[in-house]
Amino acid sequence: MKEKYRLHYTTTQLLCQWFNLSDAVIEVFSWFIIGILFAKTVTLSKIAAKIPGQTKLPSRTQRLWRWLSNPKVVVQFLAEEVAKRWLANFRNTTVYLVIDRTDISNTHWLLFVGIAYRGRTVPLIWQVLSNRGSTSFRQQAKLLKLIVPMIDNSCKVVLLGDREFRSTALMNFCKRQGWHFRLRLKCDTWIRANRRWFQLRDLNIERGESLFFTKVYITKNRRGPYHLACCWLDGDEPWYIATDESPTAKTFFEFDKRFYVEAMFSDFKKRGLNLEDTRIQTPQRINRLMLIVVIAYLFLIQQGMRCVRDGKRRFFEKSRRRFYSLARLGSLHFEHRFDGGEVVQFALPRLC
Repeated sequence: MKEKYRLHYTTTQLLCQWFNLSDAVIEVFSWFIIGILFAKTVTLSKIAAKIPGQTKLPSRTQRLWRWLSNPKVVVQFLAEEVAKRWLANFRNTTVYLVIDRTDISNTHWLLFVGIAYRGRTVPLIWQVLSNRGSTSFRQQAKLLKLIVPMIDNSCKVVLLGDREFRSTALMNFCKRQGWHFRLRLKCDTWIRANRRWFQLRDLNIERGESLFFTKVYITKNRRGPYHLACCWLDGDEPWYIATDESPTAKTFFEFDKRFYVEAMFSDFKKRGLNLEDTRIQTPQRINRLMLIVVIAYLFLIQQGMRCVRDGKRRFFEKSRRRFYSLARLGSLHFEHRFDGGEVVQFALPRLC
């Protein structure tokens, strides 16, 4: 029990340094993060059960619910504060941004921009949407514009996106910001190359084959010129990657970082914090819950990095092959340290 209060103290200290919130809000904020670390779920009653105190469980649960409903907790501002501190560590390097969307429930979706790091995508900024169907360029650009001033000018920025984010408007946005992009196109996209128009499916690429085109125009509206890299590696269908730089085999290697997001979804959902278990239906409350999930996720990554740095990875893995993600490894390392009576201080990772 004392160890939880020590962890709460260091968590509160960090939150006070980062956010300009009242002591009462910070108090619940801190216990919320600690509760979700131990509960490994976003169900409020299970989180409340992991928070020490003399009050009844329904009272603790209601306290968490009121925090999620508090209009003073402005998620966009708080998330930006965290993202600025992460991105401040990057200088003179290539930053791979991933834009993607995933479902939280049957009625809510999560649109986010994250940074590809060590086989995972770490969320930087996000928005919970209640509408169904693909997102619009306006919604995508709204998030990306928040990221632009946070990245140091010495960094090369490459935006990675799957077929939902294939619009030429997004490509032009990247060019205006001085960014680069690797965006996957649909097979029915019209292309003008070598003085003729054709759909990408007409290339009839076979497994193991790669094709590269320079200065092509995309869609019948003749947007471009851009470049195109096509290949069929694994999976059920080929990749058609639009890029602003000369296409090479490296283009496929870079786009492959986009799939880091699948591992993050796994950490957020069934194999980690069980985000899909939430019964919350209000987008604003889900946004605040996401803030808790992201900070808890970062703490677990920090614990995983510490485990690797201290040479203790093999203590948790039964083979030389890397079996656990950094977040899962961090969760095991955190539990082992806590159960052993070690004082665990709350900290977030430096991402370089």
